[in-house]
Amino acid sequence: MFSRRLLARTWQCALVILSAATLAFLCLHLAPGDPASALGENVTPEVRARMRALYGFDEPLLTQYVRWLGALLRGDLGWSTQQQRPVSAVLADALPNTLMLIVPAFALSAAIGMLVGAWQGVHARSRRDRITSNVLLVIYSVPEFWLAMALMLLFARTWQVLPATGVTSEMHAYMSTGDQLLDRLRHLVLPLTSVTLIGVATFARYQRNSMRDTVGQPFVRTATASGLPRSRVLRGAWRASVLPVITLGGILLPSYLAGVIFVEQIFSWPGLGYVLLRAIAARDYAVVAASVVLGSTLTALGAWLAEWLREQADPRLRTASLSDSPSKSAAAEHA
Repeated sequence: MFSRRLLARTWQCALVILSAATLAFLCLHLAPGDPASALGENVTPEVRARMRALYGFDEPLLTQYVRWLGALLRGDLGWSTQQQRPVSAVLADALPNTLMLIVPAFALSAAIGMLVGAWQGVHARSRRDRITSNVLLVIYSVPEFWLAMALMLLFARTWQVLPATGVTSEMHAYMSTGDQLLDRLRHLVLPLTSVTLIGVATFARYQRNSMRDTVGQPFVRTATASGLPRSRVLRGAWRASVLPVITLGGILLPSYLAGVIFVEQIFSWPGLGYVLLRAIAARDYAVVAASVVLGSTLTALGAWLAEWLREQADPRLRTASLSDSPSKSAAAEHA
C-alpha cells in the first residue's frame, strides 16, 4: 500500500516528465536548422523541401507538438532521420549499454561511499579522517571526462593492460563463453571506474557529515553508557544517519546520466550518451527528444525510489503519512 506522500510524488514525477518532454521539443524546434539542413552541402533545395514535408517539419509548431505529444502518449517515439529506423529500436540498443554502466556504478558508489563515510564519521577529526577527506575532495573536484581520459592514458595507452574503447573486441564472436564474459568485463573496467570514483567521493562526504552528527546525539551516548556492544550502537547510529544519504541517491541519478554522456563518448561506448551526441550533431529531433524523455523518466523514478526507501528506513515517515489524512478529516468534522 502506497502512502499519500508516495502518491503525491508519483504525480510530481509525471509532471516532471511531461515538462521535460515539452521543453525538449521546444528547444529543438526553436533552434536554428532542422534535420533537412543537416543532409550536406550537395543536397538540392527540392530534396530538403521534400524531406521537411515528409516528416512534417514545414507545419506550424503547435501542430507538430500536438502530433508528437499524442504519438508519445501512445508509446510511439518517432522515426530516426539519421539511422532510418524507429527511435524505439535506437534506444533499445543503447539503453542496456548505459544501464550496464550506471547500475553497477551507482551500487558500487553507494556501498563503498557509505562505508567510507561511516568510518570517517566515527573517526571524525582524526588524522586518518583528514587524509581520507583530502583524497576524496580531489576525486570529487575532478570532472568525469578528465578522469576518464586520465584512466585511458594510464591503463590503455601507457601500460596497455586494458582496452581503450568499445564494449567488446573485434574477435568477441569467436571466443568461448568464458572468454566473452572476460572480454566484456575488461572493456567495462575503465568506463565503470570513471563513473564510480566520483560517486564514491560524493556519497562518502555526505555520509561522513551525517554520521558525525548522529554519533554526537544523546541517544547514541545513552546507548553506549547502557553497556550495549559498540558494533550494535554504531549500526543504530548508521541507520539514523542514512536518510540524508538516501535522498542524495535520488538527486545523484541525473548527474550520473549527465556524466555518463562524456564518458561514453571518450570510450566509444554505444550507450544513450553516445547516441545522443551523434543525434544532436545530425539534428535528429526524434532521437534527441526521446533521449531527454527517457532521461527525465529515469530521474523521476530515481526520486520516487528514494522517497520509498526513506519510508522503509524511517517508519515515522509512513506513520506520519498514514495519520495525516484521518487528522485532517477529524479537524474538518470538528469544524
